[in-house]
Amino acid sequence: MKSFTEPLSELKEYADLKAQLKKGKEVMQVSGCIDPQKPHFMYSLLQEGESCLIVTFQEQKAKELYENYRFFDRQVLYYPPRDVLFYQSDIRGNLLTGERLTAVKAILEQKQVTVITTFDALMDRIVPLAHIRQAILEYSLGETLDMEEVKNRLVQMGYERNYQVESAGQFAIRGGILDIFPLTEENPCRIELWGDEIDSMRRFDVESQRSIEKLESVTVYPAAEFVMDRQRLEEGVSRIQEDAKAQEKKASESKSQSSSSSDSQSNK
Repeated sequence: MKSFTEPLSELKEYADLKAQLKKGKEVMQVSGCIDPQKPHFMYSLLQEGESCLIVTFQEQKAKELYENYRFFDRQVLYYPPRDVLFYQSDIRGNLLTGERLTAVKAILEQKQVTVITTFDALMDRIVPLAHIRQAILEYSLGETLDMEEVKNRLVQMGYERNYQVESAGQFAIRGGILDIFPLTEENPCRIELWGDEIDSMRRFDVESQRSIEKLESVTVYPAAEFVMDRQRLEEGVSRIQEDAKAQEKKASESKSQSSSSSDSQSNK
Protein backbone atom coordinates (compact mmCIF):
# COMPACT_ATOMS: atom_id res chain seq x y z
CA MET A 1 0.00 0.00 0.00
CA LYS A 2 3.03 2.32 0.06
CA SER A 3 2.42 3.07 -3.60
CA PHE A 4 -0.84 4.75 -2.53
CA THR A 5 0.48 6.65 0.47
CA GLU A 6 3.96 7.79 -0.64
CA PRO A 7 2.75 10.29 -3.30
CA LEU A 8 0.92 12.22 -0.57
CA SER A 9 4.18 12.77 1.33
CA GLU A 10 5.34 15.07 -1.47
CA LEU A 11 2.62 17.56 -0.53
CA LYS A 12 3.72 20.20 2.00
CA GLU A 13 0.27 20.44 3.58
CA TYR A 14 0.21 16.71 4.12
CA ALA A 15 3.70 16.70 5.65
CA ASP A 16 2.72 19.54 8.02
CA LEU A 17 -0.43 17.67 9.06
CA LYS A 18 1.54 14.49 9.78
CA ALA A 19 4.00 16.46 11.88
CA GLN A 20 1.21 18.02 13.92
CA LEU A 21 -0.46 14.66 14.44
CA LYS A 22 2.75 13.18 15.82
CA LYS A 23 2.78 15.88 18.50
CA GLY A 24 -0.73 14.85 19.49
CA LYS A 25 -1.50 18.12 21.27
CA GLU A 26 -4.13 19.64 19.02
CA VAL A 27 -7.39 18.81 17.28
CA MET A 28 -6.80 18.92 13.55
CA GLN A 29 -9.45 19.86 10.99
CA VAL A 30 -9.12 18.97 7.32
CA SER A 31 -11.53 20.22 4.66
CA GLY A 32 -11.77 20.06 0.91
CA CYS A 33 -11.65 16.26 0.43
CA ILE A 34 -14.28 14.74 -1.80
CA ASP A 35 -15.86 11.48 -0.60
CA PRO A 36 -13.71 9.09 -2.71
CA GLN A 37 -10.55 10.72 -1.32
CA LYS A 38 -11.47 10.37 2.35
CA PRO A 39 -10.68 6.66 2.89
CA HIS A 40 -7.34 7.09 1.13
CA PHE A 41 -6.48 10.16 3.16
CA MET A 42 -7.51 8.65 6.50
CA TYR A 43 -5.58 5.46 5.85
CA SER A 44 -2.44 7.38 4.92
CA LEU A 45 -2.58 9.39 8.18
CA LEU A 46 -2.73 6.26 10.33
CA GLN A 47 0.55 5.70 12.18
CA GLU A 48 2.05 2.22 12.21
CA GLY A 49 0.86 0.26 15.24
CA GLU A 50 -1.95 2.70 16.04
CA SER A 51 -5.63 1.89 16.31
CA CYS A 52 -8.17 4.14 14.64
CA LEU A 53 -11.82 5.05 15.26
CA ILE A 54 -13.68 6.64 12.35
CA VAL A 55 -17.05 8.21 13.19
CA THR A 56 -19.58 9.52 10.70
CA PHE A 57 -23.09 10.94 10.97
CA GLN A 58 -25.23 8.28 9.26
CA GLU A 59 -25.42 4.49 9.05
CA GLN A 60 -25.53 4.41 5.24
CA LYS A 61 -22.53 6.73 5.09
CA ALA A 62 -20.63 4.50 7.51
CA LYS A 63 -21.33 1.42 5.39
CA GLU A 64 -20.14 3.19 2.23
CA LEU A 65 -17.01 4.36 4.01
CA TYR A 66 -16.44 0.83 5.32
CA GLU A 67 -16.64 -0.71 1.83
CA ASN A 68 -14.26 1.89 0.38
CA TYR A 69 -11.80 1.63 3.28
CA ARG A 70 -11.57 -2.15 2.83
CA PHE A 71 -9.57 -1.50 -0.33
CA PHE A 72 -6.72 -0.23 1.86
CA ASP A 73 -7.29 -2.35 4.98
CA ARG A 74 -9.10 -5.69 4.73
CA GLN A 75 -9.19 -5.97 8.54
CA VAL A 76 -11.29 -2.84 9.07
CA LEU A 77 -14.49 -3.41 11.09
CA TYR A 78 -17.92 -1.83 11.08
CA TYR A 79 -19.61 -1.25 14.46
CA PRO A 80 -23.35 -0.68 13.87
CA PRO A 81 -25.84 0.97 16.23
CA ARG A 82 -28.46 -1.10 18.00
CA ASP A 83 -31.65 -1.63 16.02
CA VAL A 84 -34.42 0.08 18.00
CA LEU A 85 -37.22 -0.85 15.58
CA PHE A 86 -38.79 -4.10 16.73
CA TYR A 87 -39.77 -5.36 13.29
CA GLN A 88 -36.15 -4.99 12.18
CA SER A 89 -34.79 -6.47 15.39
CA ASP A 90 -36.53 -9.78 14.69
CA ILE A 91 -34.87 -9.98 11.28
CA ARG A 92 -31.49 -8.35 11.81
CA GLY A 93 -30.98 -8.32 15.58
CA ASN A 94 -28.71 -11.37 15.65
CA LEU A 95 -26.66 -10.06 12.74
CA LEU A 96 -26.22 -6.63 14.34
CA THR A 97 -25.19 -8.15 17.67
CA GLY A 98 -22.67 -10.33 15.83
CA GLU A 99 -21.16 -7.32 14.05
CA ARG A 100 -20.92 -5.37 17.31
CA LEU A 101 -19.34 -8.28 19.20
CA THR A 102 -16.92 -8.95 16.33
CA ALA A 103 -15.65 -5.38 16.71
CA VAL A 104 -15.41 -5.84 20.49
CA LYS A 105 -13.48 -9.08 19.95
CA ALA A 106 -10.98 -7.30 17.70
CA ILE A 107 -10.50 -4.53 20.26
CA LEU A 108 -9.83 -7.10 22.99
CA GLU A 109 -7.50 -9.32 20.97
CA GLN A 110 -5.67 -7.11 18.47
CA LYS A 111 -3.06 -4.46 19.14
CA GLN A 112 -4.05 -2.47 16.07
CA VAL A 113 -7.61 -2.21 14.82
CA THR A 114 -9.63 0.25 12.75
CA VAL A 115 -13.33 0.60 13.51
CA ILE A 116 -15.88 2.60 11.51
CA THR A 117 -19.08 3.60 13.29
CA THR A 118 -21.71 6.33 13.71
CA PHE A 119 -22.63 8.83 16.41
CA ASP A 120 -25.77 6.78 17.15
CA ALA A 121 -23.64 3.70 17.85
CA LEU A 122 -21.39 5.69 20.17
CA MET A 123 -24.46 6.73 22.15
CA ASP A 124 -25.34 3.07 22.84
CA ARG A 125 -24.09 2.22 26.30
CA ILE A 126 -22.52 -1.23 26.67
CA VAL A 127 -21.14 -3.06 29.66
CA PRO A 128 -17.44 -2.55 30.43
CA LEU A 129 -15.12 -4.63 28.27
CA ALA A 130 -13.86 -6.32 31.43
CA HIS A 131 -17.32 -7.86 31.93
CA ILE A 132 -17.37 -9.19 28.37
CA ARG A 133 -13.85 -10.58 28.84
CA GLN A 134 -14.98 -12.42 31.99
CA ALA A 135 -17.85 -14.04 30.06
CA ILE A 136 -15.60 -15.54 27.37
CA LEU A 137 -15.27 -19.33 27.37
CA GLU A 138 -11.98 -20.95 26.34
CA TYR A 139 -11.46 -24.68 25.77
CA SER A 140 -8.31 -26.62 24.88
CA LEU A 141 -7.54 -30.22 24.00
CA GLY A 142 -7.18 -32.44 27.04
CA GLU A 143 -9.26 -30.26 29.36
CA THR A 144 -12.16 -31.71 31.32
CA LEU A 145 -15.62 -30.41 30.51
CA ASP A 146 -18.91 -30.69 32.41
CA MET A 147 -21.71 -30.72 29.82
CA GLU A 148 -24.41 -29.66 32.28
CA GLU A 149 -22.35 -26.70 33.44
CA VAL A 150 -21.49 -25.71 29.86
CA LYS A 151 -25.17 -25.91 28.85
CA ASN A 152 -26.23 -23.57 31.64
CA ARG A 153 -23.35 -21.21 30.90
CA LEU A 154 -24.15 -20.97 27.19
CA VAL A 155 -27.80 -20.19 27.93
CA GLN A 156 -26.69 -17.40 30.27
CA MET A 157 -24.45 -16.07 27.48
CA GLY A 158 -27.45 -15.72 25.17
CA TYR A 159 -27.09 -18.90 23.10
CA GLU A 160 -30.15 -20.89 22.01
CA ARG A 161 -30.14 -24.67 22.35
CA ASN A 162 -31.22 -26.54 19.24
CA TYR A 163 -31.15 -30.14 18.08
CA GLN A 164 -28.64 -29.14 15.39
CA VAL A 165 -26.90 -25.79 14.91
CA GLU A 166 -28.24 -24.01 11.86
CA SER A 167 -27.23 -20.40 12.44
CA ALA A 168 -24.99 -18.24 14.61
CA GLY A 169 -26.00 -17.98 18.26
CA GLN A 170 -27.04 -21.62 18.61
CA PHE A 171 -25.55 -24.71 20.29
CA ALA A 172 -26.42 -28.40 20.31
CA ILE A 173 -25.53 -31.31 22.58
CA ARG A 174 -25.73 -34.92 21.39
CA GLY A 175 -24.18 -37.39 23.77
CA GLY A 176 -20.51 -36.47 24.10
CA ILE A 177 -20.58 -33.99 21.20
CA LEU A 178 -20.98 -30.24 21.69
CA ASP A 179 -21.59 -27.99 18.67
CA ILE A 180 -21.34 -24.21 19.14
CA PHE A 181 -21.84 -21.50 16.53
CA PRO A 182 -20.36 -18.26 17.98
CA LEU A 183 -21.66 -14.96 16.62
CA THR A 184 -18.08 -13.84 16.01
CA GLU A 185 -17.19 -16.78 13.72
CA GLU A 186 -18.11 -17.71 10.16
CA ASN A 187 -18.40 -21.42 10.95
CA PRO A 188 -19.43 -23.45 14.02
CA CYS A 189 -17.04 -25.61 16.01
CA ARG A 190 -17.49 -29.17 17.27
CA ILE A 191 -16.05 -30.42 20.56
CA GLU A 192 -15.96 -34.19 21.08
CA LEU A 193 -15.43 -35.73 24.50
CA TRP A 194 -13.89 -38.99 25.63
CA GLY A 195 -15.60 -39.40 28.96
CA ASP A 196 -15.39 -35.86 30.36
CA GLU A 197 -12.14 -34.99 28.58
CA ILE A 198 -11.94 -32.99 25.32
CA ASP A 199 -10.65 -35.44 22.72
CA SER A 200 -10.94 -33.39 19.53
CA MET A 201 -12.07 -29.97 18.28
CA ARG A 202 -12.70 -28.79 14.76
CA ARG A 203 -14.63 -26.32 12.64
CA PHE A 204 -17.25 -27.69 10.28
CA ASP A 205 -19.59 -26.57 7.54
CA VAL A 206 -23.23 -26.08 8.59
CA GLU A 207 -24.73 -27.44 5.39
CA SER A 208 -22.54 -30.47 4.71
CA GLN A 209 -21.44 -31.11 8.32
CA ARG A 210 -17.94 -31.76 6.93
CA SER A 211 -14.86 -30.77 8.89
CA ILE A 212 -12.99 -27.66 7.74
CA GLU A 213 -10.00 -27.55 10.08
CA LYS A 214 -8.79 -29.11 13.30
CA LEU A 215 -8.37 -26.85 16.32
CA GLU A 216 -6.12 -26.88 19.37
CA SER A 217 -8.30 -24.43 21.27
CA VAL A 218 -11.68 -22.75 20.96
CA THR A 219 -12.73 -19.30 22.19
CA VAL A 220 -16.45 -18.63 22.57
CA TYR A 221 -17.68 -15.05 22.93
CA PRO A 222 -21.14 -14.26 24.33
CA ALA A 223 -24.15 -14.19 22.01
CA ALA A 224 -25.44 -11.11 23.85
CA GLU A 225 -23.82 -7.87 24.94
CA PHE A 226 -24.95 -8.34 28.52
CA VAL A 227 -24.48 -11.70 30.25
CA MET A 228 -26.91 -12.39 33.09
CA ASP A 229 -25.00 -14.59 35.53
CA ARG A 230 -26.50 -15.79 38.82
CA GLN A 231 -24.99 -12.98 40.87
CA ARG A 232 -26.43 -10.25 38.64
CA LEU A 233 -29.81 -11.98 38.56
CA GLU A 234 -29.92 -12.15 42.36
CA GLU A 235 -28.89 -8.49 42.64
CA GLY A 236 -31.56 -7.51 40.12
CA VAL A 237 -34.29 -9.46 41.91
CA SER A 238 -33.22 -7.95 45.25
CA ARG A 239 -33.43 -4.40 43.85
CA ILE A 240 -36.86 -5.08 42.34
CA GLN A 241 -38.13 -6.39 45.68
CA GLU A 242 -36.72 -3.39 47.54
CA ASP A 243 -38.32 -1.00 45.04
CA ALA A 244 -41.66 -2.86 45.31
CA LYS A 245 -41.60 -2.59 49.12
CA ALA A 246 -40.80 1.13 48.90
CA GLN A 247 -43.66 1.71 46.46
CA GLU A 248 -46.03 -0.34 48.64
CA LYS A 249 -45.06 1.68 51.72
CA LYS A 250 -45.51 4.94 49.82
CA ALA A 251 -48.95 3.87 48.57
CA SER A 252 -49.99 2.79 52.08
CA GLU A 253 -48.91 6.12 53.58
CA SER A 254 -50.73 8.03 50.83
CA LYS A 255 -53.90 5.99 51.45
CA SER A 256 -53.63 6.56 55.19
CA GLN A 257 -53.27 10.32 54.73
CA SER A 258 -56.24 10.39 52.36
CA SER A 259 -58.37 8.44 54.86
CA SER A 260 -57.43 10.80 57.70
CA SER A 261 -58.34 13.82 55.59
CA SER A 262 -61.76 12.33 54.78
CA ASP A 263 -62.49 11.61 58.48
CA SER A 264 -61.62 15.17 59.52
CA GLN A 265 -63.94 16.61 56.88
CA SER A 266 -66.78 14.31 58.04
CA ASN A 267 -66.39 15.44 61.67
CA LYS A 268 -66.72 19.04 60.60
